[in-house]
Amino acid sequence: MSRTDSAVVPRGPRVPGGAPGWALVTPLLCLAGLLLSTFLTVMHFGLLNGDVSLGEVCGGGGGCNGVIFSRYGRLLGLPVSVWGMWYYVLAATLSTGAALLRREDGAAFVRATLWLTVAALAFDAWLAWAMLARVGRFCPLCAATYGLNVAIFIFTLRAAREARGLPGGPRSLLPSLASLRRPAEPAYYREALKLHLATLGAGVSALVLVLSLAFSQMLLAAQRKELEGLLEFLRTEPPAAIATAGLPARGSESAPISVVVFSDFLCEQCKRANEYFDVVAAGRRGALRVTYVNYPAEQTCNPHADKTLHPGACTLARGARCAARQGKFWEFHDAVFGDPGRVGPEKLAAYATRAGLDRAAFDACMAEGDSASGLPAEIALARSVGVNVTPTFFLNGRRIVGALKPWMLDTALEALLQTPRAEPHRAGAP
Repeated sequence: MSRTDSAVVPRGPRVPGGAPGWALVTPLLCLAGLLLSTFLTVMHFGLLNGDVSLGEVCGGGGGCNGVIFSRYGRLLGLPVSVWGMWYYVLAATLSTGAALLRREDGAAFVRATLWLTVAALAFDAWLAWAMLARVGRFCPLCAATYGLNVAIFIFTLRAAREARGLPGGPRSLLPSLASLRRPAEPAYYREALKLHLATLGAGVSALVLVLSLAFSQMLLAAQRKELEGLLEFLRTEPPAAIATAGLPARGSESAPISVVVFSDFLCEQCKRANEYFDVVAAGRRGALRVTYVNYPAEQTCNPHADKTLHPGACTLARGARCAARQGKFWEFHDAVFGDPGRVGPEKLAAYATRAGLDRAAFDACMAEGDSASGLPAEIALARSVGVNVTPTFFLNGRRIVGALKPWMLDTALEALLQTPRAEPHRAGAP
């Protein structure tokens, strides 16, 4: 057959991404981002209600919880992840329009997706800086959304290059009412698709914002009275002076907020309180000085305990004192409270190893007994300031009993930052 006899098969118009497969990638990436942002939002609302368990899905270590709950995790009264959901809904709507419309009709949708993603990446850069430089924690799920946004940008940039020179400004994103009145014309279906996309994108994105705001307010409303009482107590209660010299502490001595924690390593409420405090402290580096005091609920070493609630608590308390001798109290503290399983004295050797202790020196210290470890002095200090249960916190000398939910603790710390300390936190030998 001659060349002139060959049948010529006409090619259809190319989509802006260069091929139908590429055009569908961006909406799918947006869907993945929407799922991640939704999960991060659930984590944030869980933290408001005192649930820190979902942080384990994010790699453990409290990184995600700390980042999400920091002051950089909220924008205009909503979690940053909610704004992420809003972005992904709009980006998915726009990129779907680019994929379904003809090349010349979809150019405006491609450009809108590109500029929206550029704005999102600029915000991501700021969030990444805040996460690493200000909060000092790493959130793998947050970083995953940054990666997805980079991928969306790459695919959208490819599509924008294909659409270069084609007409289509912002007005092209909206349906033509004139064409919608003429269903017999071919342009009607194009404009009807634009109408459906605009309704879906605007409606869902608005619904995300409204429902998130309403749920946040509903979640906090029931606890606001309790918070008001707490803030009034912090304003009016005279601060107690607590002798803290020689006790393990972290944070600057000049920090505006002093937190003295009386705790028991086998107390479940203490472990929960530590998790809550860790979440809140992540966003307040430099503002806190935390001092730890052992008060085990076991009569073996604590004659003031009404009964032995936590057998083995004295062993772990003594282990913490021995770790402090090696300058690694907080490593031991984090190894115990960071145990994902059941904390127990039978794991003492594992905690010591995880804390990086010199085992020979540690074992020798443990053999010396409670008096040599300094544990009785900590128990006496607790009794001198009226502590009889754990956890008990002294925030700038004001006593708080029990585990405050993260948002309440964060509000209390913010109130203390705004209030001059009535009396310096006196230090002396415990």
